[in-house]
Amino acid sequence: FIYCMSYSEAGGGVLAALAAIHDGRTSKAQRDAASKFCDDFRATGFRSVEVALELSSPSMPDHARHFGLQSIIAIIDHHWNALSPPDKQMMMNTSMNLIRSGCRADGTDVKFVKEMVARIVVEIAAREWPQQWPNLHIDLLQAAQTTVTSCQLTILVFSALAELVLKPTVSGRIFLPERRRLEIRTGLETVLPEVNPFLISCLQSSSQHVVSSAFQCITSYADWCSLANIVGGRVLSSLAAALVSPQHFESACEPLQRICSRKPTTTDLKYDSEINAVWASAISITSTLVKSTPFPEQKHLVKIAIELLSVLSKSHRQRLSEGPTTLRNSYLSLLGDLLKFDDSEIGIAILSVWTPLIKDSMVVASADANTSTSAPISPLSAAARSIIPVDQRAAILQELLVIVIERLIATRIPAHSSADDIEDDENELQRVYQKYRTALLDLVKVIAVEASLVSLRLVGHHVVRLLNVKPNDHLNVAGYASSQSTAVVELQSACTLLAAVLDCSPFRSGSTADASITEMLQYLVASILSTNVVDPHMLLRQAHVLILFHEMLSKTPQALRAVVEKLLWINGFIPPHHENFDVVRGDTIAHQRKAIYSLMVLSKKPHCAAVLLEWFDELSQVMHSLCSTRPMHAPLLLECLVTICNALSSTVSRVDYVTQLARRDSVELVGMDIAQFVEMFGIRESTILQVDLDFAIAHRDQRRRVCAIINTLQSVFRGLAIPEGDTEAQKLLWSTVSVLLPKILTLVSHIHNLMSSTLFSKASPAAQAILDPWIQGGDRLAEQLYSNNPEHKIATEQVRNQLYSIRDQCYQWLSSSTSCPYFFTSDLLNVVVQTCLSDACLGVGPHALHHTRVTTVLSKFWVVFLDKCSIQHPMFMFVFSRIVTVLFSRLSLQWSQVLGSQVEGSIEREVFEENSLRECTRVLLQAMQTALSPHNWVAFTDHQPTVLRATGVRHDSACGAICEDPSLIGSILNILHMALQVPDSTSQTRAAALVARLLPYTAPLSHTHETTFKILETCLRWLASMTKTAASSSGPSQDFIGVCYEILKHFANVDKTPYRLMCAIPKVVIGEVDSLDELLRSSAQSTKAMRTAVRNFLLTYVPGQDSFKDNRIQDLPSHLVIPEKDGVNTRPSSPAISLPDLFP
Repeated sequence: FIYCMSYSEAGGGVLAALAAIHDGRTSKAQRDAASKFCDDFRATGFRSVEVALELSSPSMPDHARHFGLQSIIAIIDHHWNALSPPDKQMMMNTSMNLIRSGCRADGTDVKFVKEMVARIVVEIAAREWPQQWPNLHIDLLQAAQTTVTSCQLTILVFSALAELVLKPTVSGRIFLPERRRLEIRTGLETVLPEVNPFLISCLQSSSQHVVSSAFQCITSYADWCSLANIVGGRVLSSLAAALVSPQHFESACEPLQRICSRKPTTTDLKYDSEINAVWASAISITSTLVKSTPFPEQKHLVKIAIELLSVLSKSHRQRLSEGPTTLRNSYLSLLGDLLKFDDSEIGIAILSVWTPLIKDSMVVASADANTSTSAPISPLSAAARSIIPVDQRAAILQELLVIVIERLIATRIPAHSSADDIEDDENELQRVYQKYRTALLDLVKVIAVEASLVSLRLVGHHVVRLLNVKPNDHLNVAGYASSQSTAVVELQSACTLLAAVLDCSPFRSGSTADASITEMLQYLVASILSTNVVDPHMLLRQAHVLILFHEMLSKTPQALRAVVEKLLWINGFIPPHHENFDVVRGDTIAHQRKAIYSLMVLSKKPHCAAVLLEWFDELSQVMHSLCSTRPMHAPLLLECLVTICNALSSTVSRVDYVTQLARRDSVELVGMDIAQFVEMFGIRESTILQVDLDFAIAHRDQRRRVCAIINTLQSVFRGLAIPEGDTEAQKLLWSTVSVLLPKILTLVSHIHNLMSSTLFSKASPAAQAILDPWIQGGDRLAEQLYSNNPEHKIATEQVRNQLYSIRDQCYQWLSSSTSCPYFFTSDLLNVVVQTCLSDACLGVGPHALHHTRVTTVLSKFWVVFLDKCSIQHPMFMFVFSRIVTVLFSRLSLQWSQVLGSQVEGSIEREVFEENSLRECTRVLLQAMQTALSPHNWVAFTDHQPTVLRATGVRHDSACGAICEDPSLIGSILNILHMALQVPDSTSQTRAAALVARLLPYTAPLSHTHETTFKILETCLRWLASMTKTAASSSGPSQDFIGVCYEILKHFANVDKTPYRLMCAIPKVVIGEVDSLDELLRSSAQSTKAMRTAVRNFLLTYVPGQDSFKDNRIQDLPSHLVIPEKDGVNTRPSSPAISLPDLFP
C-alpha cells in the first residue's frame, strides 16, 4: 500500500502515525497499527529517502525529525551496497546539505538531532571516504563558515571519523574491517594540516558548544595522530594557552595528557619548545590552584592538574632537566607545596611523582634569594631556586623525609560528615587511606636506601618519643584516654615506618660495615628497653618494636632476654591501679595473645632461636607455669616452645621433646565412653535425653580442659619442623600420632552419635535446642526455656560453643595427620574413613548429620584428605564417589526448592543467601575442585602455562578415572547444572570452572551430552535475562560466557557433522546462541576466543545467516599508500584491531 502512495501522502501518513504513537490517549490497537505503518515505511528502502528528508527538515517537530534522520541512517546501514553510483552520489550531496541547512540557524536544536545529522555523514564516509569522496574535508570546512551550528556539526563529523580509527569497545559504534580503518587513518593524517588551524580557531569561539566540541575532537585523535601534524598545527601551544584559562582548564587537560604521554623517538626543537610551553602552563595553573583560597572544586581541579604533571614528569622529565633552570626550580617548588596539601588522593598522586625523581637523582632546590648567606638553607622553600650541588643532596633528602614521616604518623581516616554515610563510603575512605600510607612508605624506603643513617635516626626518634607518653602527663581521665589512644595509633604508624626502614638493603642482611649505623642500632635498642611503659597497649607495641631489631638482639643476648621477659610479663600482666581502667581490663586477654604471637615471631628468627635455645630449660619452666595459670593460652605457649625446639640440630631430639608434651597432655582423653562424654555437657539419658544445666556448669572446667588438650596437641605438632628425607624422625613422630589418633577418633565418634544418631531423636526440646540451633525455632526455644535464668542462658551458649569447638579441633587434628607420609599406609586409615563416612555423619538416613554439620567435616577434613591422598589409592575414588553421591541425593531436593524462584528479594533467594545451604554448596564444589583441578589452574583459557601441565598430571588422572564411572559423572554434571542456577556468585564461579575442567574428558561419553545441553541452555538463558549493565560489569556473567564458550567448542570437537549436531542441540539453544552475539559485542569480559567459538558455531550450524553479509562495510578496491612525513614521528604502530565481526 505504501508503495502506491505519493510522497506527500506517505509523509502525511508518517506524521499522523508518529502523532498517534506519541499521544498518551491512543489505544493499544491504534498504536500498534501506527507502529506497523512506520515499519512498513522504513521497509521501502531507498524509495523513502525524499519523504525522510522532508520529515527531517528544521520546521518539523523533534519526533518527526528524529524519525526522518533515523530512516536515512537505516537506508545507509541496510541498503548502501545495493545503491547505484548516482544514488550514492545523491546521498553524499544530501548529507552535506544537512550539514549546511539541516539544523536551525538559531542553534536551538536538541543534541540528538545534531548527532544524527553528523552520523549520516560518518556512515557514508565509513564506506566511501577518502577514495570515493576525496573532497569531503573541503566541503565540511566550507560548510563550517555558514553558521555556528554548521561549525559544530563539522567538528562532530571529524571527531567521529577519528574515533573510527580506534577499536570499537561499546555497543552502537561502527565496526570496520582493519584495512578500512587504516585507510581512514591515512586520510585523516593527510587532511589534518588543513583541519588543525580550523580547530584551533574554534577554541576562540564565543560559543561554548563549539569550544567544547573542538576540545573533544582534538582528544579523539590525540592517541594516534602523528606528532608532526600536532607540532605543525601548533596544537600543543594552543592547548597550553587554553590551560591557564579557568573555563577551559579541565577541557584542555584531557587532550594534553594523551599527547604528552607519547614519547617521540627523535628530537625536534619546535616540539621541545611546545612541550616547555605545556610545562610552564601546567606549573603556573597548578601553583595558582594550590595557593588560592579554598573553594568547593579546588581538590578536584588540583587532582586533574597533578595528573597532567605526572604524565609530563613520566614522559618528558629529561626535557625539563635540560630546559630553563627557572622552569625546573618552579616545578620542584610546586612539588614541595603539593606534598603538604591536606588530601590523601592528592598525596598519592604527588608521591608517584616524587619517587621517580629521587630515583633518577633529579632532586633540585635552592635557598631563598632574599635570605642572607648565613641563614639556614630551606631546600623546599617557595622562592627562587637553583640546582643544588651533590653535597647538598643529603640535606634535601632529610627535609623530604621529615615531611613524609610527619604526614604518615599524623594521617588519619577522614571522619564522616554525617551519620547517614553508607558503608561503601567507609570502604572507599579506608582504601584511599591505605593507598596513601603505602605510597608514603614506598618513598621512605627509596630514601632509606641512600640515607640510611638519617632515616634510622629520624624514625627511631619518633618511636622513642611516643613510647614516653605517660598517663601523668594529663590532667583528667578523659584527656588521658584520648591522648593515649592517639599515641597508640601514632606509635603503630611509627613502628610501620621503622619496619620499612629496617627492611631496606643496608639493614636486611643483619650486618653493616658502617660503624655509625651499628652504633645507632645499639642506641635505639637501649633507649627502647630503658623506657618504662605502663599502658598495656604501649607495652605491647614496645615489644613489637624491639622484635624489629631481631638481628641486633641476636648479637646481644642480654637485650634479647630482656625482650622475652617483657613479653612473658605481659602474659602475667595485672592492670595498674586506676579508678577508670576497666576499658583496659577487657582487652587483657587480647594483649596476652598478641604478646605470645610476638614471641613466636621472635623465636622463628634463626639467630634469635639459637640464642633462646641456650636457656631453653629455664624458659620451658616459665612457659609451663604460665600454661597452668593461663590454660586459654597454653596451646600458643607450647607451640612457641616447639618453635624454639626446632633450632635443635637433631630432629630426633625435637620429636622426643614433642612426644613428651603430647603424652603428658593426652592422659585425660583415655577411657572416656559415650555416657561420660554426654554427661560432661550436662546431658543425661533416661527415656529421653534431658539437660541438667547446673551439672553442665559444674563441669565447665572439664570441657575447657578437653578443648585445651586437643588444641595443644594440634599446636604442638603444627610447630614441629622435620625434613622430608628424615625417615627416622618421621617414624618416631608417627608412633606418637598413631597412639593419639584413636583417642581423637573416639571423640569424633561420640560427637557424631550425639548430634546425629538416635540419641538426638530421643532428646528433649531443650536438649535439641542446645545440640542443634538450626532446627526450626531452636534459638527461640532456648530463649523461652531460660529467659528467667540468665545464668542458664549463658551456660547454654557455653555448652554449645564448647561442643562445636571440640568437634572443629578434632577435624583439624585429623586433617593434620594426613600430612604424615605413613598415614595412608597404616591400618588407622580405614578407621578414619569409616568414622567420617559413617551413616551417622555422611549418611542419607533421617538421623544423619544436618547439612550444616556436613559443611564442617567437608571443609575441615575431607577437602584436605582429597588434596593429600594419591589418585591411585583405592580410598580416593571411594571417598570422592561417596561424598558426591550422598550429597547429591541429600541436597538435590533442597536445591530444587531454592531454584523455584530467582526473583530478587524472594523468600527462596533470601533463604539461600542467609542459610547454611549456601555454605554447604560452596564447600561441596570446593571439594570437587580440590580433587579435579590443580590449585593454580585457571578456567576459560585456551593455553595453560607449562607449569600447570606439569602439576596437573595427578588431577588429570582423577578426571579420567571419574569419567569412567557413568553414574558418578552423571551426578557430578547434575550437581554443576544446579549449582550454576543457585543465586550465589561464588557457587556459580566454582561450578563454571568445573564444567570447563571436565568437558574435555566427557567428549567420548554420549550419555553426558544431554546434561551438557541442559547446562548450555541454562547459561544462555541466564545471559539473555541479564541487563546490559550486568553483562559488562564484573560478575557471574563472565562465568556463564566462559561455560558457553567451552561447551560450544566441545560440541564442535565431538561431532563436526552439522546435521547430527542440529538434531542433537535443542532449537531453543540455537536461538539463545544467536542472541549471545550482541551480548559479546557489548561485554568487556568476552575474549576473542569466545567470540570466535560463537561465530564458528553460528556460521557452521545455523542456516540462513549468510544473507547478513550482503551489506557489511567492505574494503574499497583502490588502496591508499601512507606517505612519508618529515619532522617528528611516533614509533611505528598499527591501528588497533577491531573486535572480530560475527560474520566476516
